Amino acid sequence: MLLINRSGMLAAGLAAALLSSTPVAISPAMAQLSFGFSVGGRDHPPPPREEVRPPSPHEGWAWRAGHWGYRDGGYVWIGGDWIEPPYATAAWIPGHWIERDGRQIWIEGHWEG
Repeated sequence: MLLINRSGMLAAGLAAALLSSTPVAISPAMAQLSFGFSVGGRDHPPPPREEVRPPSPHEGWAWRAGHWGYRDGGYVWIGGDWIEPPYATAAWIPGHWIERDGRQIWIEGHWEG
């Protein structure tokens, strides 16, 4: 028997709503499409921390800024890092928090272009 808790049902419902309401154009460069999110608490996350961005390890890499994640009932800081684009024309779209049904939802950053 499969048991799903309230957070799991909220996450599944949010994923279905976002995917069914968002038009997506798939190009050959986007052979793999990934979408990530996580459910946070009822309170808004703290303001972002100021980060010192180290030099890029390679030309063309994108900076993924640090953000607050939600773990074990509280917000924890996840530091920024440099990430390699999956293809030459890819542009990094940063992640962000949204509020749905009284809960904070983290929408993961992703590549476009």
